[in-house]
Amino acid sequence: MFLYAWATIERHILIFHNGLMSTRTKVIFVHYLPPIIIIVYCLVYYTTIFFVVECENNFDSTVIPSFYPCASENNALYLYETTVNAVTFTFIVVISSVFFLIRVLWQKYRMHQQFQWRRYRFMIIHILSISSIYLLFLFPYMIVTILNLCGLSSAIINIFLTYIPFLPYYTLLLFPIIIIGSLPELSEKIKEILQYRRQRRTVAPVALMTTRGQKIATLFHEILLHSDEYHC
Repeated sequence: MFLYAWATIERHILIFHNGLMSTRTKVIFVHYLPPIIIIVYCLVYYTTIFFVVECENNFDSTVIPSFYPCASENNALYLYETTVNAVTFTFIVVISSVFFLIRVLWQKYRMHQQFQWRRYRFMIIHILSISSIYLLFLFPYMIVTILNLCGLSSAIINIFLTYIPFLPYYTLLLFPIIIIGSLPELSEKIKEILQYRRQRRTVAPVALMTTRGQKIATLFHEILLHSDEYHC
């Protein structure tokens, strides 16, 4: 999610501010340095949480999924993890993606260019789909978690905390499907493979029936020849 959040920002730079990529130094600072910083941050942060902080892990998965480090039991650390690493980057993905779509449409309107739906269909579907899965499956969990950490406790929140931790996993399952579906070339190849398999399944029984029919016809022909010889 961290790298994808940066990718949504870099998309603005590549299309609307390509002057920032005019020199090799700018390319290094704009294109290569931010992903490196994100990767190093993730490695250092999660290595510290999982392996450096001394605490006892609880692997009881009957209450909630036990894929969280025991350091998350610290309210301050867990609040930082939720607000900074989850909420902030989720908002970056959603806001940057939707703003990119609005910016493209506004530029077309300002330049008095006709908007072609078929040309931008995949981009619109891709952006809205990604934003939707982040809002539907990640945002509710983050809001409920923050309310619980801030001290707001009720029966409704406790019910949500019982079931809602499973929602973020749907993002991991749906994200690759949406990415694959938004690539026209890859979608066409998948369709060709599926059509080829369907054709093979359709042709194979026909060919088998044709071969059997030829064998039966040959057998009847031999029987008729033998019967003619017998009568002669």
